[in-house]
Order: sequence, then structure tokens, then C-alpha cells
Amino acid sequence: MTPLETIKTGILNNDMEKVIQGFMELTGEEVRPETSEDEVREVPEPTSVSMQKLDFSTEPTKPAGEGRLAHKTAVKADGENQFVDDGLESKGVDFETPDISLAPRRRPETKTVKVACHVCDKSYDVIPMLAQGEFYRCDNCVGKK
Repeated sequence: MTPLETIKTGILNNDMEKVIQGFMELTGEEVRPETSEDEVREVPEPTSVSMQKLDFSTEPTKPAGEGRLAHKTAVKADGENQFVDDGLESKGVDFETPDISLAPRRRPETKTVKVACHVCDKSYDVIPMLAQGEFYRCDNCVGKK
């Protein structure tokens, strides 16, 4: 492996020893970072005692009603409304409304078929889709047997 490849793998793997080794192979000079006593820290391994101290509960920490994000604020006016309506906006000074015919708003009349209920013998006008089959039942007789 070339010195540059060694440095590259050291950077990618976050391995400072590989970077130092590659730099030494490339230049012949050994360089080590200076460490003081403040920088050297040992990370304690988690123990079962420290894991017991962690709180993973889902209970709210504050009672309901305290610490709301939104607060109610009264709206106050500082003075009187100074708006004066001069009537220019509603007169249509700048443009005219074009004359366009209105679009039809109602659907055309649906065709109905006269059908007699086979339970109560009353006749009804219904759309052909609902009058299929020999035995038509009206809305009142649907639940009856």
C-alpha cells in the first residue's frame, strides 16, 4: 500500500495512527500530536447503576395547564380608525366587467320510471338504475319482511 493510500484509509476510518504511519512513510519524519493532561479524558463505561438513573418515562414533567406555548393576549386599539371611504374602489373606475352569459346551474331533469312496491303496492317514480329486478321495495318497506 502506498503512503497516500495509507493516509487516505486512516482519514476514512478515523484512525490517527494510520495517518501518522503514512506521513512517516512519505516524508521520513514522525509527527505526533501534542497531548496535555487536560485533553486526555477517559470515557467511563456505562454500568447498570448509571443506566438505572436514566429516566425513560413518558409522563409529562409539568402538570397540565402550566407552561403553555401560546398565551392569551387581549387586543387593544391605540386610537380611532382613520379610514375614510372616498367611494373610488367600488365605482369600477379603472375597468369594466365584460358581458358574459351565465353558465347553467341546474342539471337537466333526470328521467324516472314508475314502479310499484311489491310489499305495500304504492307506486313511486325512481331512476331506472334503482328499479332493476322484479321485486322493487320502497324506502319505507326495505326493513320489513
